[in-house]
Amino acid sequence: MMNRFSNDYSTRTTKYEYSGPSYEQKYKSKAEEYWKLSSLEQTEEERELQDLVDKMRSMVEQFRAEINELHEMHDNAIQKRDSLINEYQTAKYALDVEELLMKFRTKI
Repeated sequence: MMNRFSNDYSTRTTKYEYSGPSYEQKYKSKAEEYWKLSSLEQTEEERELQDLVDKMRSMVEQFRAEINELHEMHDNAIQKRDSLINEYQTAKYALDVEELLMKFRTKI
C-alpha cells in the first residue's frame, strides 16, 4: 500500500508550464543586442586584436587538421606493418613446414 504523503514525485498529475519565451530565446536575443552595440563601439585596436584572434583560431584549426591527417597516416602505417608481420610469419611457418617435410622425406 502506498503512503499518500510519500515524496514520490513521479505520481504527481499537476504539471507546471511556463508560457513565456524560453531561456535560450530570451538570452540569445540579449546577447545579439549586446554584440551589435559592442561592435559599433569597437575601436581600431580591438578590431586588430579580433583579427589576430581570428587568424590564430584558423591556424589552430589548420594544425588540428594536419594532426588528424598525421594520426591517420600513423594508423595506416601500423596496419601496413601488422600485415607485413603477418605475411612474414605465414611465410616463415610455410618454410618451417616445408623443411620438416623435406627432413621427413629424406628419412623415408
